Amino acid sequence: MISTIFKKWNIILSILFLFSLTGCTISDKGEIFYDDEMIARRGDSFTYISRVGDMNHMEFKGFSGTETIYSASDNVNINITFECSITRGEFKVVLIDESDNVSILEVEQSYDLSLSLNSRIKIVGDAAYGLLEVNIHENA
Repeated sequence: MISTIFKKWNIILSILFLFSLTGCTISDKGEIFYDDEMIARRGDSFTYISRVGDMNHMEFKGFSGTETIYSASDNVNINITFECSITRGEFKVVLIDESDNVSILEVEQSYDLSLSLNSRIKIVGDAAYGLLEVNIHENA
């Protein structure tokens, strides 16, 4: 009888342990990639397995989520150039206007943009690996 109770508790504890492990490894950062409403949120939510460098020149592995790379604090004209090489996963650069509309910016291009207050530019990834170079210049 004691042996049967011990076996049942052992099975229950094993199942609970397995549930706790899966709860620690599931991340929703990749889901953000496909949801414009989540992308447009003011805050950032991201993870990297590794990241070397800054936005001017960065090599990254396992990037998921959103990270703001530019935020307009006033009405401003900027020139922005992206160079990107993605070897794995999903990656995009987006422009979010003051009304939280999301537009994808093509990489390997240069843009002259007139941004209004609260517009921002973000990178968005889903388990992305690659290189990114960003050059932003504010015009007078």
